[in-house]
Amino acid sequence: MSCHPGQIQAWEQNHQAMTGIDTFAKILIASGICLILIGVIVLFLGRAGVLGKLPGDIHIEKKNVEFHFPVVTCIMVSIVLSFLLTSFFLWFKK
Repeated sequence: MSCHPGQIQAWEQNHQAMTGIDTFAKILIASGICLILIGVIVLFLGRAGVLGKLPGDIHIEKKNVEFHFPVVTCIMVSIVLSFLLTSFFLWFKK
């Protein structure tokens, strides 16, 4: 059984397309795992009372109105996510 040049080119194109799909699938799996880990961490930190109750978070209560803006919590989450995403992209750049 012999391969024609057209069959070899078709196989190479199919292999390149599958390599792109494989890479995309791996990125989706890694993103899903990261989201699950972040969800578990937020769940436990929320139950522990850490998130939203840091010093510097704004909480105002009046008679019929309650306002809560977690300024420091937002800054801390932003710093952690920036570090994680930078590390993630540097790791995949190699």
